[in-house]
Amino acid sequence: MKKKHTPARRKRLERRFNEALRQHQAGDLAAAEKAYRQLIEADPEHGYGLHYLGLILRQRGQEREAIELLQRASLTPQADAALMNNLGSMLCDANRREESIAVFARGVELEPDNLIVRLNLAGMLLEYARPEQARVHYQVILERESDNPQALIGMGRALLALAEVDEAIVFLRKAIQTAPQNSDAHIHLARALIEADRLNEAFEIATQAQVLAPRSTKAMLCLGSVQMTMERYDLAEKTFRKLLKWIPNDPHCYGELIHALVDAKREAQALEVCDEAFKVIPDFATGYANQGNALKQLGRLEEAVQAYRKAIEIDPGHDAAYNNMGTTYVDLGDMAAARQCFEKALELSPELPEPLFNLTHMKKSSSEDMQEIHRLEALLEAGGLMLRERVAAHNALGKAYDDCRLYEKAFYHYQRSNELKRRTVKFVAEKFEDWVRHFPSVFSEPFFQKYQGVGDDSPRPIFIVGMPRSGTTLVEQIVSSHSRVFGADELTYISEMTEALPKRFGGGEYPQVVAQLTGPMIRELADDYLQKLLALDASAEHVTDKMPSNYYHLGLLAVMFPRCHIIHCQRDPMDTCFSNFIQLFGTGHYYSYSLDDIAVCYRAYERLMAHWRAVLPVSMFEVRYEDLVENQERVSRSIIDYLGLEWDAACLSFYQNRRAVRTASHWQVRQPIYRTARQRWKNYAPYLEKLRRDIGYCGTGQQAAAQPS
Repeated sequence: MKKKHTPARRKRLERRFNEALRQHQAGDLAAAEKAYRQLIEADPEHGYGLHYLGLILRQRGQEREAIELLQRASLTPQADAALMNNLGSMLCDANRREESIAVFARGVELEPDNLIVRLNLAGMLLEYARPEQARVHYQVILERESDNPQALIGMGRALLALAEVDEAIVFLRKAIQTAPQNSDAHIHLARALIEADRLNEAFEIATQAQVLAPRSTKAMLCLGSVQMTMERYDLAEKTFRKLLKWIPNDPHCYGELIHALVDAKREAQALEVCDEAFKVIPDFATGYANQGNALKQLGRLEEAVQAYRKAIEIDPGHDAAYNNMGTTYVDLGDMAAARQCFEKALELSPELPEPLFNLTHMKKSSSEDMQEIHRLEALLEAGGLMLRERVAAHNALGKAYDDCRLYEKAFYHYQRSNELKRRTVKFVAEKFEDWVRHFPSVFSEPFFQKYQGVGDDSPRPIFIVGMPRSGTTLVEQIVSSHSRVFGADELTYISEMTEALPKRFGGGEYPQVVAQLTGPMIRELADDYLQKLLALDASAEHVTDKMPSNYYHLGLLAVMFPRCHIIHCQRDPMDTCFSNFIQLFGTGHYYSYSLDDIAVCYRAYERLMAHWRAVLPVSMFEVRYEDLVENQERVSRSIIDYLGLEWDAACLSFYQNRRAVRTASHWQVRQPIYRTARQRWKNYAPYLEKLRRDIGYCGTGQQAAAQPS
């Protein structure tokens, strides 16, 4: 039976509580705990006794009993905002988030002017994806304390989550003005600036955050994130390696480091770090997913699939592993398996744009696909997508609207995708033009006379070059369908070799440093390249290297391999340029995100190819894409004849070639030749007038028919 609180009894209980509180404040927790327990035994509903005993137990790590005591206290008349704040914090630590939010909310109801509990409530709402509700509470706090830095940061974060990026930046800048030493304010401002595509400012602010908190994991991760977005992978690698020294064996740090190495095309190092990580984190799903990415880039596609499967085995909800396994199946030509992967990724994360992007590019959209199109648009409108996701979503919408012949909408989305992407890359037209201008003076007729006969006589290499999107993948697929040819896809060996030449001579620039090469050096370069081809395939008579940009290096290749074969792919200039503009390349091709830059690059390409035609001592076979499309067998036979091979009928059914294809055209070369891509640019003629003038297009195609030169 509940005892009545007579005045005398209330005084005794008050004396007991005051004595317990005195001991508590003096730090004698054992005596205080004993006193609180005696008090509660005498009065099981003594709210303050329950509350403070719970605090002592929390200090001792007895979380469950502590929560139970505070929950009992919350039902007493003494329940106040301070109690609710402590209980809410305990529930939060115990990952009981919904209960925590409800308790903080009750604390606000009890004392609306208690800004501490309101701040915690807003923080929980923000943490668990309720930014609109959080925003309301931050607004109340800022009406009372306009310079509260935590509320300013929280308001900025809430606005950022609501895609109100410019407003978010205003609040986060004010937070820094109010608390200049607050590294969190700098971290969140840097993230907002990334979303605003103001990457140089983001880098500056993230650097300041790291200076303010040199041992802060959050600050270092923020800096690394900015460096990754800017594609400064060398800096990002250093940042994540430094972080791993602070917190060894941390899965997140390992994941970010491997990601940086993969994006930097340093796959061998990425795989080494994966192996290192697996020793200490056996069930490292993200590590296996990144291992798959590295293997995919190396062309080890079957191994990549196994790595993705391992990631999914560990984490069945790994949407990125499903998506990337889908793109690997596309490279392998298994479109049914690819579609299943993309659909599973979307099932796991309906808001993920990449699988939608990939599905859109796998098929020709129609009015029946408007649901998917509207879904992509809704993702963009909702906000919250990362920059790379917005780039992909806009590009996918451009493709879908192009399929539906809604060209105005298509161009808007293509252009928006490129505007966003261009802010993350650096292409300086003047510097590029100056670089290309050196090639004719270096690779002159006297140069070729000087180095005549010094290279390797091997006829094994077949270089397929041209502007990207000019038909190089199609030509390689035809050639590699021959029984005596191995298709190696786009090899980076030549560009890596030319990039390393200046270091070999202690400075200078390429191509000027080529003049310092001796005959033995040229043979050494040739032998190194041939050894790399041998590692790819030891039996085929010829190996194709379909790196389009090798057209820059034809002068060097001609002296390295005087008996090599060079196939130059050409396509209508406007179709070529426009196709570059609408193609979202994985890496590189930084000129392709601006029509003005594309024009600069195309003009330089035409001038350089005209020079090679005039001086190259190696025969070059020139293929016009339009001729190949119209007369597939005739042109294919001419190519095979140029290579000195007997005709192989498999070259006509190239789309049945099951070799891996990892370029932007991997979908097209799985189908017979189609003609719909010709003169595609005319659908967008109103938007391409300046491009047409800049490249001097006269509508004739400006190309030679397929023939050796």
